Amino acid sequence: MTWTHMKHVLLGFLIVLSLFLSYNLIVTGTQSNAPSSSGNSQTPVLIDRTLSEVFSPNQVILHEISEEPKMASMREAEDLINTSYENMTFRGVESPETLTKANYLQLTQGSSWIEFVFNAQIPFGLFENGFENLPSDYEDRTFNRVLFNLNETDRVLFYDMSKELAYGVEEAVITNNVIEAFRESEDIVYTEAEALNLGQIVYAPKENLTVPYRNYLVESLPNSLFINMLIDTSQAETQTLDEGLRIYDLQQEVMINDNLHVLSYQRQRTSLDELSLNERLARSFEELNRVENWTEKSQYQSYNTETNETTFQRYLEGLPVFSPQQKEATTVVTYVETGLKNLSVPMRIIQTPITPDEFVDKELSSGEEIVTKLGSVEVEASSIEDLEIGLSWVESEEESRLIHFEPNWYVKLEGDNNWYEVERYIELQGEQINGL
Repeated sequence: MTWTHMKHVLLGFLIVLSLFLSYNLIVTGTQSNAPSSSGNSQTPVLIDRTLSEVFSPNQVILHEISEEPKMASMREAEDLINTSYENMTFRGVESPETLTKANYLQLTQGSSWIEFVFNAQIPFGLFENGFENLPSDYEDRTFNRVLFNLNETDRVLFYDMSKELAYGVEEAVITNNVIEAFRESEDIVYTEAEALNLGQIVYAPKENLTVPYRNYLVESLPNSLFINMLIDTSQAETQTLDEGLRIYDLQQEVMINDNLHVLSYQRQRTSLDELSLNERLARSFEELNRVENWTEKSQYQSYNTETNETTFQRYLEGLPVFSPQQKEATTVVTYVETGLKNLSVPMRIIQTPITPDEFVDKELSSGEEIVTKLGSVEVEASSIEDLEIGLSWVESEEESRLIHFEPNWYVKLEGDNNWYEVERYIELQGEQINGL
């Protein structure tokens, strides 16, 4: 038997094993979960997520006096991040002071800090249990970075970089040395980084780096897990379409797109009342916990003030997952005063990791080099809102259930809610510039 035949036999065995494990996971989860608040059926969620996990930082940065910043390996830092949430309480959030980006850079270079960097704005009220006597008018004020001074434990700053406002606290109660542990941990690997002055200060690797592919078999969850939870099928019409299935009644609709492997839910809801940002995110988190079965982290990525959509990004081994149209990579929730209005959730989840010979490692450029490349197609540095390494969802040409998660740089531009794979974006912009 040749090695090629052996690989196909092995892959076939893994697929059968994956199907068996998926069946047992689904049966066990369906039997053990309690009925959902809607009363329609049992909730299909098989993964237990916490608020601190979903609304956790996407970067941890170590600042030492007069040294370059260092980026933590997030896979290894996740447990410590969750532990730190449980061991911190803040008393007396102070009135904000202006902190420009230039002064922020001076601050981080002049002392030793651990910095949490978040994907999007976090309202203070979302973690009200962590703040004692938080004024009611502070509940919807936001931050997207938290700085912990390693020399003065009470010196903690909640920083909203977009508004250039920093909130101090009167007292920080931090137990078990959880912040100091980020510097002392033997498990966390730190990479030399640089602070790129873009639309905001973005931390990126200072040198080229090699990032491994992730390769997984995926499984599509049964439609019935979601349909019965969202809609009363005994009162609904069912329509078979070329792309999938539509189930609907006079008020709501469930669409399952078999080509995109995505379930979409819409309900006609109107309300004259306004939910606070804090309330919207909290209720969207509850919906995520009802439907998202991704076996690794799913993290708060953005909130759209125009559409009231909250987006949660899938992560794999510490890196965000991106896919065409983001359909495979994000759960999107729209929650209004009267309840869930819109929902989009991917139906496929990862199962068994494998390592094909031809998809192992990929070398990526430094952050500064990526900014230079974007500049070559007339993308101004000041228009770059964010820049990060992510994993592209790539369908295997050989096996339909095998997915290659390819490392790539991704860019987010100001005024645009989308993330773009950098090399592809540069290619398209170059064609436009050259009139192609």
